[in-house]
Amino acid sequence: MRRCTRTSSLRRADSRACPGAYDAPAGSASRRGATALECALLLSASVVLALGVADPVWLAFHRSALARSVGAGCRAGASVDPGVGDAGWAALETSTEAAILDALADAGAACEPHECAVTITSFGRGPARTLGCTVSRDFSPLTPMVLDPVRIESTTVVRMEWQR
Repeated sequence: MRRCTRTSSLRRADSRACPGAYDAPAGSASRRGATALECALLLSASVVLALGVADPVWLAFHRSALARSVGAGCRAGASVDPGVGDAGWAALETSTEAAILDALADAGAACEPHECAVTITSFGRGPARTLGCTVSRDFSPLTPMVLDPVRIESTTVVRMEWQR
Protein backbone atom coordinates (compact mmCIF):
# COMPACT_ATOMS: atom_id res chain seq x y z
CA MET A 1 0.00 0.00 0.00
CA ARG A 2 1.27 3.40 -0.93
CA ARG A 3 1.82 6.01 1.76
CA CYS A 4 0.27 9.45 1.03
CA THR A 5 2.12 12.60 1.94
CA ARG A 6 1.21 16.18 1.35
CA THR A 7 3.79 17.49 -1.05
CA SER A 8 3.63 19.74 -4.01
CA SER A 9 5.51 17.16 -6.07
CA LEU A 10 2.40 14.99 -6.38
CA ARG A 11 0.76 14.99 -9.75
CA ARG A 12 -2.96 15.12 -10.36
CA ALA A 13 -2.95 11.47 -11.27
CA ASP A 14 -1.49 10.65 -7.85
CA SER A 15 -4.20 12.69 -6.14
CA ARG A 16 -6.82 10.03 -6.95
CA ALA A 17 -4.88 7.50 -4.98
CA CYS A 18 -4.25 9.99 -2.19
CA PRO A 19 -7.32 12.25 -1.82
CA GLY A 20 -6.54 15.65 -0.34
CA ALA A 21 -2.83 15.30 -0.94
CA TYR A 22 -2.78 17.45 -4.05
CA ASP A 23 -3.21 21.19 -3.61
CA ALA A 24 -3.42 23.56 -6.51
CA PRO A 25 -0.41 25.81 -6.72
CA ALA A 26 -0.94 29.29 -5.32
CA GLY A 27 -0.91 30.97 -8.71
CA SER A 28 -3.28 28.60 -10.48
CA ALA A 29 -6.42 29.91 -12.18
CA SER A 30 -8.84 28.05 -9.86
CA ARG A 31 -7.24 29.57 -6.76
CA ARG A 32 -7.25 33.09 -8.24
CA GLY A 33 -11.00 32.85 -8.84
CA ALA A 34 -11.61 31.73 -5.27
CA THR A 35 -9.48 34.57 -3.94
CA ALA A 36 -11.41 37.12 -6.01
CA LEU A 37 -14.72 35.74 -4.72
CA GLU A 38 -13.56 35.83 -1.10
CA CYS A 39 -12.31 39.40 -1.57
CA ALA A 40 -15.60 40.53 -3.09
CA LEU A 41 -17.66 38.97 -0.29
CA LEU A 42 -15.48 40.36 2.51
CA LEU A 43 -15.17 43.79 0.91
CA SER A 44 -18.92 44.21 0.48
CA ALA A 45 -19.59 43.10 4.05
CA SER A 46 -16.87 45.45 5.35
CA VAL A 47 -18.27 48.43 3.43
CA VAL A 48 -21.80 47.79 4.73
CA LEU A 49 -20.46 47.48 8.28
CA ALA A 50 -18.39 50.67 8.00
CA LEU A 51 -21.28 52.69 6.57
CA GLY A 52 -23.64 51.30 9.19
CA VAL A 53 -21.35 52.50 11.98
CA ALA A 54 -20.49 55.86 10.40
CA ASP A 55 -23.93 57.49 10.74
CA PRO A 56 -24.51 56.82 14.46
CA VAL A 57 -20.98 58.04 15.19
CA TRP A 58 -21.58 61.17 13.07
CA LEU A 59 -24.84 61.82 14.96
CA ALA A 60 -23.10 61.38 18.33
CA PHE A 61 -20.39 63.83 17.23
CA HIS A 62 -22.97 66.46 16.24
CA ARG A 63 -24.96 66.03 19.47
CA SER A 64 -21.80 66.34 21.54
CA ALA A 65 -20.57 69.38 19.60
CA LEU A 66 -23.98 71.03 19.95
CA ALA A 67 -24.14 70.41 23.72
CA ARG A 68 -20.58 71.70 24.30
CA SER A 69 -21.13 74.74 22.10
CA VAL A 70 -24.43 75.72 23.71
CA GLY A 71 -22.85 75.38 27.14
CA ALA A 72 -19.83 77.49 26.24
CA GLY A 73 -21.90 80.16 24.46
CA CYS A 74 -24.44 80.37 27.27
CA ARG A 75 -21.67 80.75 29.88
CA ALA A 76 -20.19 83.57 27.78
CA GLY A 77 -23.59 85.24 27.55
CA ALA A 78 -24.17 84.93 31.29
CA SER A 79 -21.16 87.17 31.90
CA VAL A 80 -22.62 90.06 29.85
CA ASP A 81 -24.37 92.80 31.83
CA PRO A 82 -28.05 92.99 30.79
CA GLY A 83 -28.23 96.51 32.19
CA VAL A 84 -30.73 98.04 34.58
CA GLY A 85 -34.24 97.03 33.58
CA ASP A 86 -32.85 94.84 30.80
CA ALA A 87 -31.70 97.87 28.80
CA GLY A 88 -28.84 95.80 27.36
CA TRP A 89 -30.84 92.60 26.77
CA ALA A 90 -30.57 92.86 22.97
CA ALA A 91 -26.77 93.10 23.20
CA LEU A 92 -26.73 90.12 25.55
CA GLU A 93 -28.81 88.03 23.12
CA THR A 94 -26.63 89.03 20.16
CA SER A 95 -23.35 88.26 21.93
CA THR A 96 -24.67 84.96 23.30
CA GLU A 97 -25.87 83.80 19.88
CA ALA A 98 -22.56 84.80 18.31
CA ALA A 99 -20.64 82.92 21.03
CA ILE A 100 -22.72 79.78 20.43
CA LEU A 101 -22.24 79.91 16.65
CA ASP A 102 -18.50 80.55 17.06
CA ALA A 103 -18.20 77.59 19.43
CA LEU A 104 -20.03 75.38 16.91
CA ALA A 105 -17.64 76.47 14.17
CA ASP A 106 -14.65 75.80 16.44
CA ALA A 107 -16.02 72.31 17.18
CA GLY A 108 -16.19 71.49 13.47
CA ALA A 109 -20.00 71.53 13.29
CA ALA A 110 -20.51 75.00 11.83
CA CYS A 111 -24.06 76.22 11.54
CA GLU A 112 -25.26 79.22 9.59
CA PRO A 113 -27.65 81.50 11.53
CA HIS A 114 -30.60 80.46 9.33
CA GLU A 115 -29.81 76.72 9.84
CA CYS A 116 -29.86 76.86 13.63
CA ALA A 117 -32.78 77.99 15.76
CA VAL A 118 -31.25 79.82 18.74
CA THR A 119 -33.47 80.83 21.66
CA ILE A 120 -32.15 82.93 24.55
CA THR A 121 -34.40 83.37 27.59
CA SER A 122 -34.11 84.66 31.12
CA PHE A 123 -35.65 82.97 34.15
CA GLY A 124 -36.30 84.39 37.60
CA ARG A 125 -35.25 87.65 39.21
CA GLY A 126 -32.12 88.79 40.96
CA PRO A 127 -30.36 87.42 42.92
CA ALA A 128 -31.30 84.10 41.31
CA ARG A 129 -31.62 85.08 37.67
CA THR A 130 -30.57 82.51 35.09
CA LEU A 131 -29.96 82.53 31.36
CA GLY A 132 -31.39 79.70 29.27
CA CYS A 133 -29.99 78.89 25.83
CA THR A 134 -31.58 76.43 23.43
CA VAL A 135 -30.27 75.55 19.98
CA SER A 136 -31.85 73.13 17.55
CA ARG A 137 -30.66 72.16 14.10
CA ASP A 138 -31.31 69.61 11.40
CA PHE A 139 -28.99 66.62 11.16
CA SER A 140 -28.49 64.89 7.83
CA PRO A 141 -26.79 61.47 7.93
CA LEU A 142 -23.83 60.71 5.70
CA THR A 143 -25.68 57.80 4.12
CA PRO A 144 -29.43 57.15 4.34
CA MET A 145 -28.83 53.46 5.16
CA VAL A 146 -29.27 53.48 8.93
CA LEU A 147 -30.61 56.83 10.12
CA ASP A 148 -33.19 59.25 8.81
CA PRO A 149 -32.66 63.02 8.98
CA VAL A 150 -33.57 64.26 12.46
CA ARG A 151 -33.66 67.53 14.39
CA ILE A 152 -31.24 67.64 17.31
CA GLU A 153 -31.52 70.07 20.21
CA SER A 154 -29.50 71.12 23.22
CA THR A 155 -30.47 73.31 26.17
CA THR A 156 -28.24 74.85 28.84
CA VAL A 157 -29.24 76.99 31.82
CA VAL A 158 -26.58 79.12 33.52
CA ARG A 159 -26.78 81.51 36.47
CA MET A 160 -26.17 85.07 35.32
CA GLU A 161 -23.21 86.90 36.82
CA TRP A 162 -24.94 90.29 36.81
CA GLN A 163 -27.90 90.18 39.19
CA ARG A 164 -29.95 93.38 38.98
